[in-house]
Amino acid sequence: MALGVPEGGIDILPEKNFLLEVNFEELNGVSFSKGCYVGQELTARTKFRAKIKKKLFAFTFDGEINPGSSITLNGKEIATVTSFAKPHGLALTRLAEWKELGIASTDLEPSGIQLFKPEYVTLPETVD
Repeated sequence: MALGVPEGGIDILPEKNFLLEVNFEELNGVSFSKGCYVGQELTARTKFRAKIKKKLFAFTFDGEINPGSSITLNGKEIATVTSFAKPHGLALTRLAEWKELGIASTDLEPSGIQLFKPEYVTLPETVD
């Protein structure tokens, strides 16, 4: 969890998450050169149209937080917790808000939470 690696069925919900949202491309779980696989057309279209709006980021927190809880910045939800085992967790994070946030913000709620992009995760150049 500290590395930002998702767990199937917990951080990756069938028919709810796109594989590119949960860092499968960076973890070599998606191939854009291999032959056919289930979901290939949607995954390729999502990648090449740069329509990824969320990514799975890691966080640390010394308090208690439950999956489904929101992480907010100035009252606006920027991420949703998918899993947590003190002090590490994963949260599906909105990229537009992340770009606004920057890494140094201390205005996140709950207070004391530190949200960060795992080193291996790449962000799209443009975010809608």
